[in-house]
Amino acid sequence: MNILFYLMFLVLPNLDPKKDNYTKFKSAYNIIRYFIHTLFIIIQIIILVAALGYKVQVDFVMTMAVSIMFILFGNVMGKIKHNYFVGIRTPWTLADERVWVRTHRFAAPFWVMSGFIIFLYPL
Repeated sequence: MNILFYLMFLVLPNLDPKKDNYTKFKSAYNIIRYFIHTLFIIIQIIILVAALGYKVQVDFVMTMAVSIMFILFGNVMGKIKHNYFVGIRTPWTLADERVWVRTHRFAAPFWVMSGFIIFLYPL
């Protein structure tokens, strides 16, 4: 599955009508891309360790992974340029680039805050 995501992340920018914008947020795109790959590797390791009979606190590990995901995505959300595959894709953000920018800049701190709240939840 991770290999399919790898290929998808390579192909999607070429299919996007706004493909030129991907060069403008390449570092943010790579952070999202690499974290998704890392998340799937973590899930695979958890499955393998559990299959070998070891006790794994799946809920704790996945909660931490999701909280880190929210924090990382929130930090890069303001850098994501107008496109059709990455970001908050609603009819009004896709229709107007100004709305896209304002929506992402407004949502970014909430994603980071949510990540910290999720991080503290299991404690």
